[in-house]
Amino acid sequence: MIKSSYIITSRNDHYCGDSVSRLTKTLNFLGEVLNSENSLDTSECILVDWGSKEIALHKILDLNEYAKKITKFIVVPDEIASKYNDDANFSEVHAMNCGFRNMSGKYFLRIDQDTLVGRKFVNWINNTPESELPNLAFSGRRDLNEEESLSFKEIILNENLNKNVELAHSYNAYNNIIDNKIYSFWGSAVGVMMVEKSEFEKLKGFNEDLIYMNQMDIEFTNRLLSNNSIYNLGLKLNFDFYHQFHSKDMNKKRICNPQLYRNNLFENDNSENWGLKEEDLKIFKF
Repeated sequence: MIKSSYIITSRNDHYCGDSVSRLTKTLNFLGEVLNSENSLDTSECILVDWGSKEIALHKILDLNEYAKKITKFIVVPDEIASKYNDDANFSEVHAMNCGFRNMSGKYFLRIDQDTLVGRKFVNWINNTPESELPNLAFSGRRDLNEEESLSFKEIILNENLNKNVELAHSYNAYNNIIDNKIYSFWGSAVGVMMVEKSEFEKLKGFNEDLIYMNQMDIEFTNRLLSNNSIYNLGLKLNFDFYHQFHSKDMNKKRICNPQLYRNNLFENDNSENWGLKEEDLKIFKF
């Protein structure tokens, strides 16, 4: 039985440097960690290839035997992706909802394409009975610097080293109040966002109006909190998620979703075909 569905959205576009190399490291390390925790048979990784214009990701990724065992590809060709992108660079909300539509697991686990998952999380979700797992959980992440990214395995797998990697948005991690403003832990950069399948389905997923950069995770979380409490995985697992270093120059060119989605509750107007339900897509295991 599949318990964990890791959802990654990406494409072959040289985003902020060598994006394919970072994705390859993410997938291979995830496979290695799942294998070390005896979780390969209860896990899958859904990789949504969102509009690669040159060579599709499945044709160029160099995956190890563990990553091959768990990876399922959803190829969304550019002509389809462009319909949903509108004037955005990359509609993550459509891509993530598409990943959800095609997952087999009990839990949707959203991670970035260059975020490395540590052993503590895999051990926790694999060994906690489903009756004790939360419907909604979130962890921030640690940001590897350029030097740390070169030796990420040594650092992540060493408990004396991984805790020294700098936290992203540390002011969010502990629900800080700064100048009378509350910084909620689920408002920080995503390490993992975990949502139980039926809860995701009931709310029709990520709001597909938010086609630009940022805010989509916290907007969805705000809606989920209407009927769920949220578990602070970062505190439980000492933020066992690690973002690989890359240039952020290209981020400056992307339009962002409005900040008002962070602190307000909105209706989700997704159609019944949300998540590209009616599109004819190529979906296959590696």
